[in-house]
Amino acid sequence: MADERSHEGKKQDRRNKAMVSSLVSGGLGGVLSSSMLQPFDVVRTQMQKGVEGCGHLTTKKAFKFVIKEGGIRSLWRGLTPTIARVGFGTAMYFSLLNAISEALTKVESRSDAFAVSYSSLSCSKAFAAGFLARTVASISLLPLTVVKTRFEAGENRHGGVLRSLVRIAQTESLPGLWKGLVPTLLRDAPFSGLYLASYTRLKSAFASSEALAPVPIQVQRFGAAVCAGSFASLLTNPFDVVRTRMQVEGGAGGGGSVQVAKSIIDREGWRALWLRGLMPRVYKKSFAAAVSWTVYEEGVKAISTLWDTKANLS
Repeated sequence: MADERSHEGKKQDRRNKAMVSSLVSGGLGGVLSSSMLQPFDVVRTQMQKGVEGCGHLTTKKAFKFVIKEGGIRSLWRGLTPTIARVGFGTAMYFSLLNAISEALTKVESRSDAFAVSYSSLSCSKAFAAGFLARTVASISLLPLTVVKTRFEAGENRHGGVLRSLVRIAQTESLPGLWKGLVPTLLRDAPFSGLYLASYTRLKSAFASSEALAPVPIQVQRFGAAVCAGSFASLLTNPFDVVRTRMQVEGGAGGGGSVQVAKSIIDREGWRALWLRGLMPRVYKKSFAAAVSWTVYEEGVKAISTLWDTKANLS
């Protein structure tokens, strides 16, 4: 009986450590990646929103437009809500992924077990774990996504995040804070599912490749993350275009996801739905995922080592 209680205590201690390491490492990775790559988000938003009188915006033209409009600093507009959303969102995502992955693999050993357990998921389970974790995180933090998107589009520049949230709630009612929920979930949940399924397979393939044996494992993982992020971004971009239009237009545009998508196709053609802001989104999402996951995995490992060292000394 005492041994059973001791075993349960160790399991709970491991879960607590895994949760803390996921929150810290995931949050840090999210903040670093969003701070470094925010210009691509600003440019992507401008391309998807469209600029009156500018015709079709290429990535280069969009960069020039943003800089001309507000200087170099304007490439980082919306950084505050981005850090808040991505920092909290990534921490929440990895914590949820930790719990879901453990439930799916029944891992009951090491304090850093998640660093290994998600790699052992089958392709379908990896997709499900990423899909479910991102769904909860996206719904919880969508109000910050709405504010972030409007800041990046050049709106609400002189108000803080809290003031913007209050303004949207007052002018568009509380549902306005969850504007674009459907396309956000259709973008984020499949992206995370596709990403995790692709990343685990690519990481395993790279690790077993004799040609890549001389390449450091961290570089292999970073490359796998970039490839997986690019693949997932390409497949989910139409939903991102619809989400951006809905969240920027707010209550003015009206209509749901299907109506907005149909309007884009009618006015701008199918290419706009697939290609608007595609390249900056691919750059941003692929490298953001690579930075976040590299920081996360190395962070979990470092925190686990620190706890083990402390336990051995005590």
